[in-house]
Amino acid sequence: METLFKDLLFQRNPVFLLTENTNVKSILGYYQGFVTGQNQYLLDDAKTITPVETLERLRALDYLHKINERDYQNVIASFAALHALRNRLQHFALKIYPDQIIRVLGNLVPKSVLMLNGCYLARRAEEMGLRLIDLLPHTAFRQALAGSGDSPSIQADLNKIFPASTDVIAMLESKYDVLLNAAIKRFKKATFPDLPITLRLRDHGHVGAPPYMPEIELAGWINTKLSPHDNAKGGRVLWSREPVNALYEAKTVVHDPVITGQQTGSPGFTTSKLTIDVSALIQVLTPETCFNIPDAEDSLPYIKNPELNIRLTLECTSEGLFNDWHFDVSRVQALSGELRIELASAIFGDEPTVPSVRAVHTIPLSDANAAIRFHAFVESNRKLRDHFSLELSVEGKASLRFG
Repeated sequence: METLFKDLLFQRNPVFLLTENTNVKSILGYYQGFVTGQNQYLLDDAKTITPVETLERLRALDYLHKINERDYQNVIASFAALHALRNRLQHFALKIYPDQIIRVLGNLVPKSVLMLNGCYLARRAEEMGLRLIDLLPHTAFRQALAGSGDSPSIQADLNKIFPASTDVIAMLESKYDVLLNAAIKRFKKATFPDLPITLRLRDHGHVGAPPYMPEIELAGWINTKLSPHDNAKGGRVLWSREPVNALYEAKTVVHDPVITGQQTGSPGFTTSKLTIDVSALIQVLTPETCFNIPDAEDSLPYIKNPELNIRLTLECTSEGLFNDWHFDVSRVQALSGELRIELASAIFGDEPTVPSVRAVHTIPLSDANAAIRFHAFVESNRKLRDHFSLELSVEGKASLRFG
């Protein structure tokens, strides 16, 4: 793209490619070296302008009058981003991500071709005679003119060089430009109302072999089944029985119950308040199988390295057994709390360590949409042991809000 844009300036006048501080003596030297055969190319060893400066000069010479401001600024920004990535790779040997280059090129190539095609159209005979730029007394070298011909469309010339050029450009435009920009726009400040979620959790505390984490099953706009031995980040068993679409780490904290009243009708029964906190960090491996967000199916393939941060806080007032050996929840009197799910993800082409997409899904808990079963052994000091049996379920709908 850089060469094609510079060729337009070269055909008008090769001097237009030189930097502003190039003096006349140097210019005469370039021409003399080319005429005498000392230089293979006219501007050998000359310091030429950057792609951004090339576009600025083309615009100043009225070559880009058919291009709107938005497309022009988009190409300028893409060239600047590509130049920065190239410098990082060549000069500083810093780590860059291939997706970043693909994203820039996917945006740059189709729009550059659009601009170049506008320049080709401007060279038609009926338009050429109407522009003052064509009255400048300069004739390009025949070798330079032979490269572009008199075609009114750049696609024909590109296909002469590479027969599949048109197909490749169309693919870039549809797959990496239009769809990518649509995906970014789709998730920015978007709200997806009434998305259902069902969470089922089962935890046995420190029973059996580690890792000691709860089993979590999610259904609705998130769909995954997580178990410590199949999906744990650190201690995963490689021979998982089912396809794994996510990895996770999770923790359940059961606070010691607070007695709020003594029941006389059932010996050993008390009224108590129990608080449970659950936290889970889920690394989604295959977003297309894990997420089900209506009206966003085409955009989901462009999110990258998504993570789900789940926080569940539940406070339950109940009647149940609480003696020197056992504590359980038998009859729930009141239940409150919150299920909060945060989605953080990068978009294709972003650095994976910097999420650019964030969303929140929050459901208040009550005895209408949440249920609990709990039993634990009790120490001699009336503290709960870490050998317990917990089953939690939450079912509800809420809006998924992107920032």
